[in-house]
Amino acid sequence: MQNIEYLKDRDAVLVPLEQWEKLQSELAKLKKRVKKSEILTDLKKSLAELETDLRDESYDAEKEISAADFIAKLKDEQ
Repeated sequence: MQNIEYLKDRDAVLVPLEQWEKLQSELAKLKKRVKKSEILTDLKKSLAELETDLRDESYDAEKEISAADFIAKLKDEQ
């Protein structure tokens, strides 16, 4: 990174605008990747918990409900 100046008396750094915009763009991409990674991790955890719950002996397949009914129940709980 050329043309970067450290201003000791102001405790600041000067970066050319073009480089600053590039850094901001890269930072935004990294933030999206981190967010996507967090979502995938949470999804994997949820699926593992669901699999565990389905293997539980107390699970009764006869009590299954449709996805629409399940979503309606979730909305009612809020």
